[in-house]
Amino acid sequence: MQGNRLKTFVVCAGVVLAFFLLLEGASRLYLSLLAPCPGNAGHSKQDFMDLQNFQGGQYAQKDDLLGYRLVENRKVGEYSFNSLGFRGRDFTQTKPEGTIRVICIGGSTTIGSNAGGDQFSYPWLLEELLRKAFPKAKNIEVINAGVFGYHSWHSLLRVENEFDRYDPDVYVFMDGLNDVMAAYGMDKNQLEHIGNGSAALTQLVDKNQENFARRASEFLRVSALFSIMERAIKALQFRLESMNFAWEMTEKMRLFGYKRNVEEAISHALARNKGVILLNYPWIVDGQSQGEEASRRLPYKIDPGLIKLYNFGRAYLPQVNADIAGKLGVPYVDLQGIFDRQVREGGIKRLFSDNIHFTRYGNYELAKAVCRELGGVKAFTRLAGPAVDRGDWDSLFPELATWYPSDPEKACLAHDLVGWFGRCSQEDRIRVSGLDDNEVDTLGSWRWAFGEKVVLSFNEAARRRLRVEFAFCNPIPGQGLTILANGKTVYHAQDIPVQKWLVEKTEGSFEMTTEEGENRVELVFAKGNHLGYDFAPNDNRKLNAALLHFIVQNQ
Repeated sequence: MQGNRLKTFVVCAGVVLAFFLLLEGASRLYLSLLAPCPGNAGHSKQDFMDLQNFQGGQYAQKDDLLGYRLVENRKVGEYSFNSLGFRGRDFTQTKPEGTIRVICIGGSTTIGSNAGGDQFSYPWLLEELLRKAFPKAKNIEVINAGVFGYHSWHSLLRVENEFDRYDPDVYVFMDGLNDVMAAYGMDKNQLEHIGNGSAALTQLVDKNQENFARRASEFLRVSALFSIMERAIKALQFRLESMNFAWEMTEKMRLFGYKRNVEEAISHALARNKGVILLNYPWIVDGQSQGEEASRRLPYKIDPGLIKLYNFGRAYLPQVNADIAGKLGVPYVDLQGIFDRQVREGGIKRLFSDNIHFTRYGNYELAKAVCRELGGVKAFTRLAGPAVDRGDWDSLFPELATWYPSDPEKACLAHDLVGWFGRCSQEDRIRVSGLDDNEVDTLGSWRWAFGEKVVLSFNEAARRRLRVEFAFCNPIPGQGLTILANGKTVYHAQDIPVQKWLVEKTEGSFEMTTEEGENRVELVFAKGNHLGYDFAPNDNRKLNAALLHFIVQNQ
């Protein structure tokens, strides 16, 4: 009897074990069908490192490690790329003797997108400031290592694999914005795949947190059956987490690896006795306004749904960056307070050229903050000597210090109507109609001519000769343009073909003699959007052409 019971138990146990083995095998087969290729969970490694497909543009090329990098020896729009693939002046890979090198790392806010030229990026301005602040230094070079779309993964890989060859004395880091945007655009499963150790991107596991629970979890993860159960639980958990956006984004940022990447990059620099400054990116939002209210407050168009993301970034990044700086003992500059104060005094458009990037004045304020901080970095001052008290720094850079954004209906003689300029006297004031506000993208800036004609009017106390130069990009087949100066035709062109956006253009110039009293210059386009041709049917504006350059100055 007892033998039969034992036999029955063994048979039942065998059946149960066989059942679970069969179920485990089926589970493994199921997971193998779902499993992504290495580096791929909806985003391949190449996609993850180039989420905006920059390598398909004119200013970037494919790179096996970084996804893409800047092209060499090319000028595109307002950007000049040197022989080593950095924006700005050329420099040698080997640091010249007696030279102090500062390397600025980040994304498009570091490279200086939409600021108007290489000379208005913050690394360029920082070099100018440092040379005046530390006159005893033999030579100071500031390398602009910013790249459109780069996030903290790019920065870490470049610090570990590229920048040592340039032998910088100080690193300036400003990441976070693109990490927030990338993490927001990826779902949690994709981020977990990155975090679970795609070999191409390194592991995100904190090796200092070995504990029993983790060991048990790793043991259980061997089971595919457990993995399926865990997936179901995580799917439910994710739905619950989505009820709290800030909590969800905090978890996404943890999985994306921002804090870990920045800590490792800084630690790499410190291990080589380099100076480090960590910057906190300043957001355009005030952190309080929400949705439509915040959207109306901003001068640039923005999806109201993005406001909560910007508010999250404004609240989250300062805390994380301060923790990193405190843990590693490096100087930390929170730019948010500086920009908030300047916005209150001069308005958003004086600091921001769009919802993300800085104007030349914003970059000037950023450069001043870094220059001040470098005065306390030993790795810099032991080579450059102490800073000289220059008193009022703004008096040394009056064109930047007095710079204000343009009013669409006002301009100044001798200043380009496309772009921005300082305040001008009433005598030099030009009244403008038929030109929309400045718009910018990575290729440059423009103002749309719209309606029946563009009119510029100004008063003169006496007769004088003026020279007018202009350039525009035409989106309409067979466009025509007639320019009148005080009623006289001074320029005429017809059958102008469609031109490649902000790359191809029509240029011209003419001279005019002013009259006492009011003077007028009129640009009359033959065609416009909804005026004989619809090149942008969903845009209600009657757009004629993108004005790239227009300046009225003394002959």
